[in-house]
Amino acid sequence: MATAKPYHTASVVSSLALPVDPAALAGRRLEAALRAAASSVGALGVGLRAAMYGWSVQLRQAQRLPCGRWYVESCPSYVATVEGCTRWAATLAWRFAQHLVGWAEVATEHARVLGAQLRRIRWGSRYGRHIVLEGWQIAGLRAASGASVCQSADLEVEAADALARLRAGSRTATIRCPLHDDNTPSLVLWANGGAMCMACEQVDGTAPRWAWLAAGHKVRLLPASRTSTASQPYRHNKSPPIPAPGPARAAASATGGPAPLMGYSAPVGGCVLSGPVRSGHTIALLRASISASGRATTWRTPGNRATGGVLVALQRAERLSRTPAAAQRAHDAAVFGDGLPARAVLPDRLLSVSTMGRAPHGGWNTPQAPRCQDWVLVDIDDIVLPDDVTGLAEALAASVVMDGEASGRCAVVRTGPVGLQVWVELRYARHSAATWHQQPAVRAWHAALGARMLAAAHAHGAQGGHADASACAAGRFGRRPGWRLVDGTPYRAHLLHVSC
Repeated sequence: MATAKPYHTASVVSSLALPVDPAALAGRRLEAALRAAASSVGALGVGLRAAMYGWSVQLRQAQRLPCGRWYVESCPSYVATVEGCTRWAATLAWRFAQHLVGWAEVATEHARVLGAQLRRIRWGSRYGRHIVLEGWQIAGLRAASGASVCQSADLEVEAADALARLRAGSRTATIRCPLHDDNTPSLVLWANGGAMCMACEQVDGTAPRWAWLAAGHKVRLLPASRTSTASQPYRHNKSPPIPAPGPARAAASATGGPAPLMGYSAPVGGCVLSGPVRSGHTIALLRASISASGRATTWRTPGNRATGGVLVALQRAERLSRTPAAAQRAHDAAVFGDGLPARAVLPDRLLSVSTMGRAPHGGWNTPQAPRCQDWVLVDIDDIVLPDDVTGLAEALAASVVMDGEASGRCAVVRTGPVGLQVWVELRYARHSAATWHQQPAVRAWHAALGARMLAAAHAHGAQGGHADASACAAGRFGRRPGWRLVDGTPYRAHLLHVSC
């Protein structure tokens, strides 16, 4: 008769231990490593905190591929749009995270072959980077960035009356909370895109919070990130509701009605305008005159309203400057105006970057002052451009599309042999142009935008140059296409690229 094998302590313990999932363990290790690196001081820590702030939104929209992996679109330029994060910090964070996580970046066609549903982009635009992740990789990223939250799924709540109040200008509105049966609406919607229930309480004692998006007559509640805090301009933003970007804002301006409301985070500097921009841009001339004593004086004409907006004014000036008559006048001015100030014989043609208007109770001769800001100007001086500037102009336009503060509409004007000006439409128009420009966050964003454009120009063969910081101010004027005298030689400032 065979004897039974004796029990050993090791065998008893091993039989009671739960199996360890290697993928889950790898995800937890990845989360810990990312959190540790993001808590560091320096550019890498700043970039990682900005990356996780952006990924907390993007990872919620990750697509499950038929092969079982996950697809996300992102890029360092998107990370650099987070306030306080430079392009250098974003690049450092991207390289570190790619090495740590080990994700795969694939081409656009490869992403389509894998089954990813790519977003539709405008002509002249381009995608970010197509990232393919394993399950444990996206789990670790979600846990580190706060994209994985306790609430099981997004919620949709009927909110027709609340949306009507917010569109009418109210800063808050209440709806019924989907988490409990409340007779009196207790879930507060803020016009800046946040929401919180004043009656519910979570396990940790805090009230549940969401970010919300308008979906027809309903509100879609998205779990809010716990890893980020409001920026300084966000805390001080006392602006009315935020209008929808780009074409929706243009449609609202055409009809004279308020723009649709959507749940977005506060744009840089606040001062967001509710409704259409009612003031217009001004076209003017910069002339010079010589007094009897021989002293030259430069002055700007009062100007006229630019009908049709910035892009229409620039394209109209481009057409007029290409005529043989305009070229002949410029050459005549160079010959007969020899020895005189250039602007005395051939004035500069200008267009205001801010919308301009007179004081409400001023007379007809009251000087015009800046009102709103729906465009900004990036002025790049002393740059040596290559012979072929087509690719360079398209790269500048692509850098505009990737910026979260821009609508995507832009124009690139070559102002001289060594000068460029890029007109960029803001996603959200701002009121109080002078107040908005004075904020440090706005100046920092404008400087970062200029640095990205300068880097894009260098990547396409340009050399030298610098972005003029004085262009970030209310009441500035940019140059329209047209003839001018540069060191006594006629030169036609001309459009290189227009993105409508």
